[in-house]
Amino acid sequence: MSFHPMLLRQLERSGWSPESPPPSHDEWNKLLQRISIAYTEADQERYLLGRSLDIASRETEEICLRLTEAQHIAGLGDWYFDLQNNTGQCSDGCIHICDISCTSLTPSYSSFLECFHNDDREKLIQAVNNALVTLESFEMELRIATEISDGRWVHLNVQPIPEQEGPASRIRGTAMDISERKRSEHRMELTQFVMDNASVNVTLLDRHAHICYVNTTACETLGYTNHELLKMRIPDINPLFPDEMWEKHWQTLTQHKTLSIETLHQRKNGEIFPVEVTANYMEFGDEAYIVAFDRDISERKGLEEQLLQSQKMEAIGTLVGGIAHDFNNMLAGVLGNTYLAKMNAADTPSLLRNIEAIEKLSNKSADMIRQMLTFARKDHVKMHPLSANTFLKEAVEFAKTAIPENIECRYDTHPENLNIIGDPTQLQQVIMNLMNNAKDALSDINNGEISCSLKPYIADMAFRSKYPDYKGEKLARITVSDNGNGIRNDLLESIFDPFFTTKEVGKGTGLGLAMVYGAVKNHRGEIEVESLQGQGTTFSIYLPLASADIASKEAQTSQPDLARGNGELVLVADDELQVREVVKAVLEKLGYMAITAEDGISAADLHKKHAHEISLVILDVVMPKMGGIDAANLIRKSNPDVPIIFATGYDRETALEAQQDIANNLILNKPFKVENLSQAIRQLLVA
Repeated sequence: MSFHPMLLRQLERSGWSPESPPPSHDEWNKLLQRISIAYTEADQERYLLGRSLDIASRETEEICLRLTEAQHIAGLGDWYFDLQNNTGQCSDGCIHICDISCTSLTPSYSSFLECFHNDDREKLIQAVNNALVTLESFEMELRIATEISDGRWVHLNVQPIPEQEGPASRIRGTAMDISERKRSEHRMELTQFVMDNASVNVTLLDRHAHICYVNTTACETLGYTNHELLKMRIPDINPLFPDEMWEKHWQTLTQHKTLSIETLHQRKNGEIFPVEVTANYMEFGDEAYIVAFDRDISERKGLEEQLLQSQKMEAIGTLVGGIAHDFNNMLAGVLGNTYLAKMNAADTPSLLRNIEAIEKLSNKSADMIRQMLTFARKDHVKMHPLSANTFLKEAVEFAKTAIPENIECRYDTHPENLNIIGDPTQLQQVIMNLMNNAKDALSDINNGEISCSLKPYIADMAFRSKYPDYKGEKLARITVSDNGNGIRNDLLESIFDPFFTTKEVGKGTGLGLAMVYGAVKNHRGEIEVESLQGQGTTFSIYLPLASADIASKEAQTSQPDLARGNGELVLVADDELQVREVVKAVLEKLGYMAITAEDGISAADLHKKHAHEISLVILDVVMPKMGGIDAANLIRKSNPDVPIIFATGYDRETALEAQQDIANNLILNKPFKVENLSQAIRQLLVA
């Protein structure tokens, strides 16, 4: 007889076995009843077990779902790879984070590696291979390489799985999306870079004036390292901000939030320089700070000083012009009287010598005034032939007036007359600037010397190769030397740059040598500098020589002959009585007749009365009531052809402007020589 396994197990539990005799009818009924009860209990157990398994399955699914959602929210995923078989598993989060091109839950290790940037991929492979040997976990940050990654970064946590036998070949780990953190770090790094490399100095200060942050520009400006500055307080770099003033400054900023000031900062080497500071009050968390943006304004202050100096020079020029007008009027009277005295003392040699000495001194005074006007830009300048010998002598004599007596000044000119084409104004300023620089270089030198020289120079092959644009052969070489401290070699290439100066702040504009360079170039010349520290400096100026014909013409015109008149009537108008009288007397000595007027109105009235008799008019440019220019316009209305000579003590530019509208005229600078006056009159009368 065969039994169902469940029935057999129940029979065995009741003590019956297949080898036992069959049970009686009553025993069989009892046995079936017990088996029925057992079946019912088993069904319940199976039901309960199935029910438990069903509930557990659903909870497991919910747990997995919640885990997946948590990983998605956290930007996290997990993975497992078998490198030997190139198989593995990745969570949905890992697939999304790493942008793996695989929808299967068993992607390959090789496809996992392809997700990363080429440079980072090689680093990962090397790190994994090393971990499989050392069995040590590691972490790494990598860039995703796919096109849709949009700059995505991943943080990998990698753990090797040891094997019971043989080398490890499996790894597991997590992947976390750190793209936002990387973008934030990049923004912070960019902000830090911008702050560190800003063109202004940036300083963060706390309540007690301690420096909490300082950018690279500020470190370079102040000459300290970042580490040094972070140990300092603002009074350490700003001598104008002691502690008591800082407290007031803090309170002001607390109220107004922002403040702009000009103050001073001090570099590590002790140098003090001006700065413009914009300070802002701000709060971060529970702390308050001041962030200061400041810039070095030394250059701007220098430009302001140059503007003030320019305005001062303009005022000085106006003053010099006014003095020159009066002084030249007096010199005109002196020279006119010396000419008359010479005529009367022709038979008295000793007296004649005295008068000639007075004339010489008067001419020298007139030259000095002319140089002052030229330097003050109140005199007309133009390029014309001139003797370099005479020019250098006069220029050095004039520049010596600004050199202290404890400095020896000497000049040496060549016996050969060297003629150049030049603008005396510019060349005078060249010598003035070079000698002034030499004077400054000798400020702390005992037995200081400044020497100027003029010599001919033959352009050799070395000179021509250095200056290939130069076409001449013979030049005039002017040198200005001093025995001062000299100039460092690294500065020599920059000394002619505008605004470059080696002098202390406030003692140099940086324009002097730039002007010298430009003036020399305007004269088609070249300039060189040689300097040795402790031995002095020499500037050499090379100027092309004028041709012999031009020089000869200059010599012929530099000493005009005396031209006499034939009884012509000349009207002289000047507000200085002595000038009118002496010019009238000189004209009469030259063979003319003369009448005089004290201003422009009187001159116009006199000309109206004697219009048919007057042959020529001499008008002072600056006179009360009516100047010479307006008087000339009135006179020309009644006599358009009458010749006019304008005499000016300093305002030559005004006369030149008027000359463009008034024909048949000449301009003479006071004090004029009698020979020049006679030639000017003759030139106009015979025209």
